[in-house]
Amino acid sequence: MTPPTALAYWIIGGVFLASLIAPLIIGKDGWIVPLVVLPFAVIYAVFDRRMRSRQGGV
Repeated sequence: MTPPTALAYWIIGGVFLASLIAPLIIGKDGWIVPLVVLPFAVIYAVFDRRMRSRQGGV
């Protein structure tokens, strides 16, 4: 894994972690934040994995 790819995963992980903490800060309506963030994280992971497999860098 290249440093830029690793950095992207660290950033996505941090955003997802922050989204899990958001309901504690926002209140009862904050549960939607992780539901919005999770699909983007999964889509990025799948897209990145496919791109790396096409380049032979898995």
